[in-house]
Amino acid sequence: MYGEQMEEYAGRTELSRDGLSSGSLDLRISELRPSDDGQYVCTVRDAASYGEAVVQLKVAVPFFHIVHPRMAALMVLFLLLVMCFGVMAYVYRRQVVQSRALEERDAALEEQGALLGKRAAALDMVTLDPNTAHSELVLSEDLRSVKCGTTWQNLPNTPERFKDLRCVLGRERFQEGRHCWEVEVEEVVGGDSWWGVGVAKESVERKGRVLPSPGDGVWAVWHWEGQFEALTSPPTPLSLSPVPRRIWVCLDCRQGLVTFLNADTGVEIFTFPPSSFHGETLCPWFLLETEETQLCLRGSTL
Repeated sequence: MYGEQMEEYAGRTELSRDGLSSGSLDLRISELRPSDDGQYVCTVRDAASYGEAVVQLKVAVPFFHIVHPRMAALMVLFLLLVMCFGVMAYVYRRQVVQSRALEERDAALEEQGALLGKRAAALDMVTLDPNTAHSELVLSEDLRSVKCGTTWQNLPNTPERFKDLRCVLGRERFQEGRHCWEVEVEEVVGGDSWWGVGVAKESVERKGRVLPSPGDGVWAVWHWEGQFEALTSPPTPLSLSPVPRRIWVCLDCRQGLVTFLNADTGVEIFTFPPSSFHGETLCPWFLLETEETQLCLRGSTL
C-alpha cells in the first residue's frame, strides 16, 4: 500500500491493525492540513467478494489559515489602526482631564488668594502689653515683636507680670465679635526653638510653671523639642512639615472658637472644640523660651 501512497500523505499516515480480527481497520492521519478535508474510500476485495466503506473527514482550520495572505495583512493593519486610534483617544481624554484639573486648581488658587487677601485686610492691630511680659523677654519699641534676652531685667513683680513661663499678653482685649491677627516666627534655621501663640483669658494664672491648656484658660499651639502641638489636654501632635512660620490666630467670641491658619496658604492648622468663655475678657497670648527666636506681629498698622 505504501508504494501507491500519494506524495502529500507521505510520512503522515499509519494503519492500525489492532481491530483487524473483528473486521475493523483504522487509518490515522497526523499533522492535519486543510487539504486533508474530504471523503476517504476503503475497499476490500478477495477472490470471492468485494466491499467498500466511505468516510467524510471535516478539518477545522484556523481563520487566518484559510484567508488570503494579502487579506490577512490588511486585517492585521486594520487592527493596528484601531489600536492606534484607541491609544490616541485615551491620550487625548487624559490630556483633557489634566487640563480641566489644572484649570480647577488655578481657579481654586485664585479664589484662595482672594480669600487670603480679604483676611489679611481684616487683620486686627495687635500690640504687646509690657506690663505682662516676663522679666527675660525684650519687647521692641513699637511693641510689635518680642525676643528672649540673655539677662534678667529688673522689673516690678506685679500680679500682671508672668514670673515662670516666659509669656506676654497682647494689650488688646476682646469680649465679642471676631478677631484675627498674624504672628511671624523668626529663628535660626535648624535651631531647636520653643515658642507658642494663641489666646488666653485675661484672668490666666501668671505665677507658676504649668502646661498651658484650655482648662487653664489658654488656647494655643506651640513648637517644643522639635514637635508642633496644639495645647489640648493632653497635647495634640500636628503633623505639619515644614512648621508654618506665619500663623493667623482667629478668635470667634460668639461661637467660642479659636482657630489657627497657615498665613501663607490659608490652610487650617487646628481648631479647638467650641468653648464657653462665660463673658470673660480674652487677649492674645505669646510664649518664647529660646534666645534665637523672635515673634513678630504682622498686618495692618493703621
